[in-house]
Amino acid sequence: MPVGVPQLSFLIPGTTEDEDDKKDNRLSHQRFLFVGDDIDPESANHAVGLITIYGIENKEEIIHCYINSNGGSAIGGLAIFASVTTGIAPVHTICVGTAISMASFILSGGVSTKRLAFPHARVMIHQPVSSYLDGDLGISALDLKQILSIRASVIYGYHATTKQPPWIIAIDLERDVFMTPEEAVAYGIVDVVGFKIEI
Repeated sequence: MPVGVPQLSFLIPGTTEDEDDKKDNRLSHQRFLFVGDDIDPESANHAVGLITIYGIENKEEIIHCYINSNGGSAIGGLAIFASVTTGIAPVHTICVGTAISMASFILSGGVSTKRLAFPHARVMIHQPVSSYLDGDLGISALDLKQILSIRASVIYGYHATTKQPPWIIAIDLERDVFMTPEEAVAYGIVDVVGFKIEI
């Protein structure tokens, strides 16, 4: 499953739990969420549901969202971003590999000062892609308003989280902009580059 925490399961008294179930339950109870594949409607619904459930369980305890994704659906990414930014509980976003397109948008939505990229991570922003453009040109013209609305939502979402001017974001979205973790900090997508602790 591309997004998620292992399914919640409960140990019935008198039964035993195998090692995989123990790991799954532990990750779930410690409020870990993983965005690790393309974002589609199903994975977006799953992520939004988990963020909501975790918030209801404890609105003070932070949710850890680990991201290693090539992005995907603009609508799904907007849904996860909205849950991350306006959810009941604070969300700490961590890029462990790549955060491309809508995955970088979600990464930027974490609680300010709680957005992290590992030193080897790569972040890339570009304009949202729509499947509307694959169809008949007449239908695409009718849906142009919706496409522009999605693009505006992404621009103003990045503006709110990065503090970059909307016109700079609009220009940057016209092409693929790859960033090192340090460049992502300078842009405002993340706050901190993770570092190795010597033991």
